[in-house]
Amino acid sequence: MLGKFFEFKIYKTTKITLALVPIAMILFFFLSPPVAYENGPLENLQVVQLVIGALVAYKAASKAFDKEARNIWYCGAVTFLICAGRELNWGRVFYPVADHNKFLPLKVLWYGPVVYPLLTVIILGTLYMLWHSKLLSYIKKTKIPFWDFILFAVLYLAANYAEHRPMIFWGQHFDGEILEELFECLCYWLLTDITRIMGFVNRKNIDF
Repeated sequence: MLGKFFEFKIYKTTKITLALVPIAMILFFFLSPPVAYENGPLENLQVVQLVIGALVAYKAASKAFDKEARNIWYCGAVTFLICAGRELNWGRVFYPVADHNKFLPLKVLWYGPVVYPLLTVIILGTLYMLWHSKLLSYIKKTKIPFWDFILFAVLYLAANYAEHRPMIFWGQHFDGEILEELFECLCYWLLTDITRIMGFVNRKNIDF
């Protein structure tokens, strides 16, 4: 059953990600809390990663000879950009207030009232396009890299755990948001790599 949707090859990039996991865990103990703040270095790095992911998906769309595959990757690019918008807190990070690491509420911004209705339309349109383009049939042909997917799921859950649980080691409290943001960086790296593999490496399975 798994073989219908996944391939089990371990890519070099998968090994690189595995090597980055312990590095991220070590950095967690030495980085200061401000690196994980909204609009901080790690958040901004994630936005750059997601924009790169969108560009990779767009390039995959431009290389596809099949209209349905092309639309799927256009949807992928849109999804990356939505995630980038979320990391920017829908633009709130550009409206800081005097309080430490605080920003104006979305509802008081000049464009705030249209954000969620517009997102709803975009997400529903994207889902419809993916369904219309027979996404599952496409995945059966290109295959999701299994180990990248598993690593993504584990890191995503670990990031969520770090955000919502106290991080106490050797009697000292550490800021879990740092580990959360570090793991999210690896998650976005993996999403971009999955896009690269399915959109370019495995493209030969469906284009000819």
